[in-house]
Amino acid sequence: MLINPKHLYDEVVGKSEEVILKKIRECRRYIRDCKKEIERIDDLLTLTDPSVESRLEIARESLSFTIKALIESGYKYKPTKIEQKTIDFNNKLSDLIQITFTTGDYFSGYLDYVINFNNNSVYIILKKDRDYLKRETCVSKEKFLCEFKKLYIGEWKRRYITSCNDGFEWELTLKFHNHKTIKYYGIGGCPNNFDELELTLDEMLDINNENIYQ
Repeated sequence: MLINPKHLYDEVVGKSEEVILKKIRECRRYIRDCKKEIERIDDLLTLTDPSVESRLEIARESLSFTIKALIESGYKYKPTKIEQKTIDFNNKLSDLIQITFTTGDYFSGYLDYVINFNNNSVYIILKKDRDYLKRETCVSKEKFLCEFKKLYIGEWKRRYITSCNDGFEWELTLKFHNHKTIKYYGIGGCPNNFDELELTLDEMLDINNENIYQ
């Protein structure tokens, strides 16, 4: 289904509602298949070019352009349950006061992030074994949440547990002003874009792990 998202937009804009919705359903199926492929625990997972992660990114962009074409063609778009779940999740983030994220295993140790929000400032506490870092970051809460929303965490399941457990564990907890807490965790398994979460946190918080943990 890989096609330049902008070309896909040009192909369907102005067409009938049925034609555009068919393309939207194709994009959704492709996204679902890519996510399943990434999350599958399989040492024999076939390497492809472009990678499945790149294909997923293109498919998401294609879906966005196709929805745009639907709306600009005069039709109404109704989000799926999982899309609405993500919208609702992202709308709650303005009330976020703390993120805690732990990842690692018994043998290599655990890495703990504690991210606190105060007005528009972001503070980080980072711990691994006996190493400890605490400081205010250069990024604003507004910028941090803008990047955080791109992770589609609203699509995540609450737990990822597999029988092929190599000791790897992780937990993500979000705390809000209304005292509500949302928790995600995994033992041996993780969501399709788990690596993006770690990369986003390190980049947004300007963390160089190699220097901190020596």
